[in-house]
Amino acid sequence: LALGGTGHAIGTGQALKYGQVQGAMAGLAIGITGICYVIVSPLVAGLILK
Repeated sequence: LALGGTGHAIGTGQALKYGQVQGAMAGLAIGITGICYVIVSPLVAGLILK
């Protein structure tokens, strides 16, 4: 999980070199991914711990 987050951050930095729109989309992708983790993680943990 940490490596994936780090990879996204590095990729966002690279995307900013291509332009503001690309950087904004990369930042949006990080935000959406974070929201998905928050929603899905408890569900998966509940399935594993049963």
